[in-house]
Amino acid sequence: MKEQRKQLLDSLAAVISTELKLNNSVDITVICTHNSRRSQIMEYWLASLSEGRNINTYSGGTVATKLADNVLEAFNSIGIRNEIVKNGDNPLYKFNNLESKTFFSKEYNDISNPSEDFIAIVVCSSADYDCPIIKGAKHRIYLPYDDPKAFDGTEKSMEEYVKCIELIRDEVKYIMTSIEV
Repeated sequence: MKEQRKQLLDSLAAVISTELKLNNSVDITVICTHNSRRSQIMEYWLASLSEGRNINTYSGGTVATKLADNVLEAFNSIGIRNEIVKNGDNPLYKFNNLESKTFFSKEYNDISNPSEDFIAIVVCSSADYDCPIIKGAKHRIYLPYDDPKAFDGTEKSMEEYVKCIELIRDEVKYIMTSIEV
């Protein structure tokens, strides 16, 4: 891991640690443009890997679309199953190990997300540019990831989606092991 990236992750872990010490719980909203790929992936890993901590996870975009089929397929390919709970233009999903949580695309200020005192993690440059200030966020951290959408329709598509999922997983694991409470 590059030193600059490690510093970003350490900074995020420190903010989470501080908030947990002060408030005994923390809300984290991961923000991207369409809430269809990177933000959903990070929300999933934050929820999965924060067991035993009072960390509530959310995600949203600057616009709502739907969870990308390639994300669902890539999760399935690494053994993380999902099912549609509610069908439609923007289906609602559950993942096999997170029965109490649903995933769907929404705007970051959606009523289902916290409106104040949350940590905002911005994971794409477009959302970073579009949202220099995130109303209600106590902390705003820019932690960009390359968009696997760039490989849609290519032979490398699934490989790149899995790489993105695994990178975010590894970084969230690092963050979780760095949290001091």
